[in-house]
Amino acid sequence: MEMPLLNSSYPRPIVLRDSRSVLVRPMQPGEGPRVQRFLQALPEEERLLQEGRLLLSWERSETPGEGALALLALDGEEAVGVASLARRPGRARAHVGDIGVAVVPAYRHRGLGSALLRELCEAASALGLEKLIYEAVADLEADAIRAAEWAGFMRLCILEGGARDPQGRPHDVVIMALPMSRWRQWTRF
Repeated sequence: MEMPLLNSSYPRPIVLRDSRSVLVRPMQPGEGPRVQRFLQALPEEERLLQEGRLLLSWERSETPGEGALALLALDGEEAVGVASLARRPGRARAHVGDIGVAVVPAYRHRGLGSALLRELCEAASALGLEKLIYEAVADLEADAIRAAEWAGFMRLCILEGGARDPQGRPHDVVIMALPMSRWRQWTRF
């Protein structure tokens, strides 16, 4: 099943904890400048850590059949959140998806990151994926790690020094996984 089938459920509004609403929709061709502005709104240490993951998701989402879904959360015309789901390449790993979520600081602690995470889990379930993998920088993305654990992700391991900040300092990366059977069971309530 290809990811473009999911696009029919978008755009969709998400109401945040403070009652503000943002619009979530798939990234579209030509949105490079919007994604670049989003990246510039992130703190410098996070920008470097997110940049490769977000740009790769954006590029893969523009290539038909690549097995990627990249979502934007928009407040008006500005991207305030980005979420990505990419099916792993090759038949041996095609049942596993990698996800990423990033939110600009002004929209954190309002439920946007958790809502984007749920969007990705729903998309993965619809695609029949069996597992999701999420990587987060331990000291910079502690809130994201807690949100992922709340959604059912389990910590698999810590990759010591798995990321470097702009000054070259190492940061540990937490690698987490969610068996989709657990997600499906949890969402039946």
